[in-house]
Amino acid sequence: MRYTISAGNYKAEIDSLGAALHSFTIDRGGDVTDIVLGYRKEADILSSTAYLGAVVGPVANRIAGAAFSLGGKQYKLDTNDGPNCLHSGAESFAFREWELVGSEPERVCLEINNEDGQGGFPGPLNVRVCYNLSADGVLLIMYTAISDKECPISLTNHAYFNLNGHASGSILNHKASINAYAYIPVGEGLIPTGEIRSVDGTPFDLRKPGIIGDIMPEGGFDHAFVLNSSDEVLPIALISSEESGLSLEVATDLPAIQFYTGNFLEGEKGKGGVTYHKHGAFCLETEYIPDFVNQPGFGGGFLKPGEEYRTVTAYHLFETENAK
Repeated sequence: MRYTISAGNYKAEIDSLGAALHSFTIDRGGDVTDIVLGYRKEADILSSTAYLGAVVGPVANRIAGAAFSLGGKQYKLDTNDGPNCLHSGAESFAFREWELVGSEPERVCLEINNEDGQGGFPGPLNVRVCYNLSADGVLLIMYTAISDKECPISLTNHAYFNLNGHASGSILNHKASINAYAYIPVGEGLIPTGEIRSVDGTPFDLRKPGIIGDIMPEGGFDHAFVLNSSDEVLPIALISSEESGLSLEVATDLPAIQFYTGNFLEGEKGKGGVTYHKHGAFCLETEYIPDFVNQPGFGGGFLKPGEEYRTVTAYHLFETENAK
């Protein structure tokens, strides 16, 4: 089932499968630009490894060795990324139907339950995600969750963005900046080494904007950036395109963001008969630091019984000032 929300000149579509963001459009006097990559049909997500637009969880990103220990017990997960677990494996929230629990013209809320042991994770876990769209182009994604058992949780939306339009090709001409003081070095299998390294003097210092194709390291970006700790929802990333005259600002209260430049995107069958290719989009996945379940120094990401997981990410799409 696909749900549409709209406000002003903006519209977004959300699928019940994966609670996935299928489209996010701006209408500029009849010139409609859809900046989100999506599948040709909703069920295509089940045969894909790209996670286009999906809400992934209970734990986003990679878990080393597809296992972790909590409370003296070891939990074994799916090995779907070499020996590791990516985006929670075969029973990820990305591949499951979410139930509609609320709908308004500008807002839709979906819910899912994870039973104790489902996908290898402790539970039970009840999760709700709400998408809210405002007339000034802010798509607010609000996540809440509760459990009566301690469990890891790090939810994110895996939307792929292209500010020139979802079918327009490479994003290497986009300009990017991320207000992060540190990044997470990775080793084999893109698993974090355990170090939190300053961005000073590295290609990962994106505090000043640069053209993605000019500044990205060999192989592209697929790294977590560590944000200044805050309970507030603060702007932390800005991507813009001179070609389209559009900008996307990301704000969150989470401690990390994964910047991914579509390095493994190749031959993905997209909506409108389009085929998506390498570097055809970028992702900005707000989350806890990857592999936090095995890296105590990364902190956070565990939900205690009786507590509520609550976090917000906002994607603000707007026309760049002085755009062509």
